[in-house]
Amino acid sequence: MQYKTIDAALVLSGGVARGLSHIGIYKALNEFNVVPKIIAGTSAGAIIGAFIAKGFHADEIASIASKTNIISIRTFNPGNLGLFKPHSIKRNLQKYLGNITFDQLNIELVVATTDIKRGKPYYIRSGNLIPALLATSAIPVIYKPINIDDKLLIDGGISDNFAVEAINPCRYKIIGCHANPLGVIENDLSYKALVDRCISVALHKDILHKKHLCDIFIEPPLLANYGMFQIKKANEIIQIGYDYTKSIEAEFLKNS
Repeated sequence: MQYKTIDAALVLSGGVARGLSHIGIYKALNEFNVVPKIIAGTSAGAIIGAFIAKGFHADEIASIASKTNIISIRTFNPGNLGLFKPHSIKRNLQKYLGNITFDQLNIELVVATTDIKRGKPYYIRSGNLIPALLATSAIPVIYKPINIDDKLLIDGGISDNFAVEAINPCRYKIIGCHANPLGVIENDLSYKALVDRCISVALHKDILHKKHLCDIFIEPPLLANYGMFQIKKANEIIQIGYDYTKSIEAEFLKNS
């Protein structure tokens, strides 16, 4: 089927491993002839968004994500403000993205972080890319905060896990991709599952309002079956994003 071009603003949520679903979503969006003009991303969504903005195709990003630790934990470093330093993440991001600035990307990118001292979102649109990606992914306690622009920055999901307001109003169709459906849990929760569930509930608290700011809202329900740190399930998670987006083809026909 031939689709008319849709110039779009993409909003990519955080979600750690579940955020990898954005890769599959992006692959389907390409098939629907959606052309991103600006991307707003948080945490994993910002990292995937950076690869898209740099010009990587969906299959290339999927290959990198399935074999490379671009959003996982490495290098134990006790004490200070975080348990880990993101050495392996930084190394892999530099390997594929290089030491580039926002201005060198092919698509405009907005990275949502949290200014922890001021307790509010801080959106990065310029400067060096890699430090911004490390900041938006700096999960509290696990990773050390990142200093940028004299601000102490941590995971953007703490203050704005779905940064649609960073690009709203917008002259493009806003396509929101949210990787944290709640679903209903029937079984007893292990300690790890309880922590995961608490984070998911916290991330989901304001999505009911924000989804209405989007022209198309994508939230694959099957992602509720995956934990936030199931990095080894990358290929399954990516496929879920693709399959669900393809299943709502009518939304794109209506908006094209």
